[in-house]
Formats: sequence, structure tokens, C-alpha cells
Amino acid sequence: MSSWIVREKIPDRRNMKLQKTIKNFFAEHKSLKKEILSTVFYAILGIVLGYLVLKGASFALNTSMPVVAVVSDSMVPTFSKGDLLFVKGVDSKALKEGDIIVFKVPLQTPVVHRLIRINGDGTFTTKGDANRDILPFERRIHKEQIIGKVISWGDRPIVVPKLGWVKIMFSGYR
Repeated sequence: MSSWIVREKIPDRRNMKLQKTIKNFFAEHKSLKKEILSTVFYAILGIVLGYLVLKGASFALNTSMPVVAVVSDSMVPTFSKGDLLFVKGVDSKALKEGDIIVFKVPLQTPVVHRLIRINGDGTFTTKGDANRDILPFERRIHKEQIIGKVISWGDRPIVVPKLGWVKIMFSGYR
């Protein structure tokens, strides 16, 4: 015959002491608990509202990317790295030389460059204002690559200086 030994679980005194300390802390600091919950609530609310504003702007401006951060100095003096731009979707037939467009390039961040030529085959050629030469990927940009055109007030693009650094920092484009 085998005998079974039944052991009572002895509570861990350190764990109980920690739980009691935490419970006492929050009991003594009820306003801190409310402040933490309030901060978490408003942080979540801010994220949700930001997302909704971005989706609303995407719909209103007819583009998947209504706000773009400039990630290089290829468009100086028009834009600098870290500037924030607003983009609207356009029909590729409405584009003209001199327009500043945003377009997709495989394995890169979206590019913001000036349209310098509409090619005979319906493709586009762009160049950064500060670039000496046309880069290989911008000689034949297809209409499917175009995200949109930078929004301007008259002949001046609407720019929010330095605010794009927030996006650059979180996106890892350095």
C-alpha cells in the first residue's frame, strides 16, 4: 500500500507582502489611480481620433496617403527633410510639367519629386529640385505608381515645417 501525503499550499510571504503593498498604495493614492486611468483613456482616444482623421482625409482627398513626410533633402529649397506635405489624388491625365507628385518605388519610401516630362508612352519623368541628375527609377513612372499631387495654395506647396520628423522617427527613415 502506498500512502499519499496531502500538503497544504503555504502562501508565499513575499508575494503576499507585495500584493498588500500595492493594494495599500492604491488605497492611499486613489487620485493617482484615476489619473492613470484618465491618461490611458485619453491616449487611446487620441490614437483612435488620429486614425479616423487620417481615414477621413484619405477619403476626402482621394488618396491612400493624404499626409507625407519628406525623408530626404532632394527637394531643397522647396522642401526640407522633416517637412510635412498634404497630398491629393489626381487623374494622371490632369498632371502637368512642374507639378510636384508623390509616387511609389519598389522597396523604398514614397518619393516626392517634381514632374519634368510627360513621356510619349504615357509614363512620367521626375527629378528632385536639388538633384544634379535624374535617378534611374524616375525615368519611367507609370500612372499606377502615382499616389497623388502635393496640394498647393496658388503656386506655393502647403508645407508644415519640421512636423514630419515625428513620422520619420517612428517609421525609422533616417
